[in-house]
Amino acid sequence: MPANLPRLLELWNLEEMPACDEGMELAELFIVRCLEAVAILDEAEAIPKRNAIIRAHKTFVEHRAACGKCNEIDANP
Repeated sequence: MPANLPRLLELWNLEEMPACDEGMELAELFIVRCLEAVAILDEAEAIPKRNAIIRAHKTFVEHRAACGKCNEIDANP
């Protein structure tokens, strides 16, 4: 993957994110899937990569909606 994932993730201030460890892993997976889609521009891979992004985002959103720690940001305007 041409993107420097560790460097990109350093831009995220994880200590201040209202999320549990699982939520952060799911958010990171979503970012990784997006980077993979950008790195692989083969038309044959476009639909599978797009589906992987959608699945990763859906999983993260479902987790965040059900997790008290992950959705505490909604309680603090």
